[in-house]
Amino acid sequence: MKYSPDAVVIGFTMEEPTSRYQVAHIQPEHFPDAQHARIWRLLLRIADDDDAAGVPRPILPNRLTEADAGLDRGIVATLAAVGKTGYAAIEYEASATILIQRWKLRRYEQAARTILALAEEGLGADDPSEAVEGISGEVFLAEKETAAAEPNRDVHSAEELSVQQAALLDARRADPSSAYGCRSGWSEWDSLHYGARPGRLGLTIAPTGVGKTSFMLNLGAAICDYRDFQAVPGLYVNCEMTVEDVLVRLAAIRLRGDVSLQDIETGNLSEWQIQAAAERTASSGLAVTGPSEKTIGSVCALLAQHALRRKIRWACVDHLLELRLTPEEEKQSGGMPWRQHVRWVQKIHAVAQRYGFAVEVVGQAGAEDMDASPGKEPRFSAMQGARAVLNHADSGRVLWYAGARTHVVTLRKNRGGRAAVRIAYEFKRTHGIWSERGLWWPEDHGKPGEKDEADYEN
Repeated sequence: MKYSPDAVVIGFTMEEPTSRYQVAHIQPEHFPDAQHARIWRLLLRIADDDDAAGVPRPILPNRLTEADAGLDRGIVATLAAVGKTGYAAIEYEASATILIQRWKLRRYEQAARTILALAEEGLGADDPSEAVEGISGEVFLAEKETAAAEPNRDVHSAEELSVQQAALLDARRADPSSAYGCRSGWSEWDSLHYGARPGRLGLTIAPTGVGKTSFMLNLGAAICDYRDFQAVPGLYVNCEMTVEDVLVRLAAIRLRGDVSLQDIETGNLSEWQIQAAAERTASSGLAVTGPSEKTIGSVCALLAQHALRRKIRWACVDHLLELRLTPEEEKQSGGMPWRQHVRWVQKIHAVAQRYGFAVEVVGQAGAEDMDASPGKEPRFSAMQGARAVLNHADSGRVLWYAGARTHVVTLRKNRGGRAAVRIAYEFKRTHGIWSERGLWWPEDHGKPGEKDEADYEN
């Protein structure tokens, strides 16, 4: 069953109020129905009050009707029912876009009527200059109002930038480590990325079977697990595995190689190991989602929700190829998800920047056979649309197999740090454990130097 864009936007926001941060530019006047506009205004106020009180939660119909007795209870109940449907979750973002575009059309239609009336008046006047000025003013006003419906973009004056810059540089001089985000304990990774820095997006690609998911779970545990008397809040957005599969891998990681994945799967464990894995999992800051179907809208809503409720400082979306296309995206992309990758990365990055957490996004290199011999690792050109996606990432990396249990992460782009650098890891596949071994270079290529880095940049 298809619902109106108004009903989807209001209903899903009632069910998941943090989703409003994905469409924060929607205002009451954008709804064609006066009752819907009234509900939306009240809905935003209640959701903002909940956030301020630190108790964000679904907004049930009775909370709206109690706050405004003049609301139609039947309409509110119907909207709430729409919000609980899978259709609303999938179509939320597309519905918000349709709602805004329809409002723009109505606003331009209104402007056109005014312009035609002014033109008719001016054509019959001795001096049409006043009508011309009125038409220009109406065009300008319509453009201004429709542009205001787009997401806000902060503008900092030169004076503000000067103050911010001085404060930043003073902080760096007083505490050089202030440049760092959350550290993983992998020395080369942390030194090259300055830890997991707030607002930064890293994109990692690899061919199938290399171990992308295992690598990201190891990285997530390294950053978020209890260490130095604290745990770092994080979120692993799992788009392909069951929670059971994730738990098995995390248990192996947290038991630090004491048991293999096969041991865990077959129950070959001691009581102490079960207890140790449980305690380390409970003390970690890393939360994991289930493998439910996800669109980019639902992923961004999850990230915003956990940024507000748990103040996450690290997140991973694993991986882009598993996100479901909405019908609107199907139409735009011809059913090929990679054509949406740039748009998706931009949206994920915007949420990370807005709420100040680092985010990792996993992509898929081409499925064709690749030459992974030393110095000829897979490249971003093997991922469809990767060049454009890479433009919107702060760090771009290729994860590949270099032989003899050695895997290498090659940095192709690293904003604010060195690129064309390769870090070697030992991947103990039977245990799902990754261990950093330091910088790596092909044996026949010599040690890293300026020429080497220039070659890899090209």
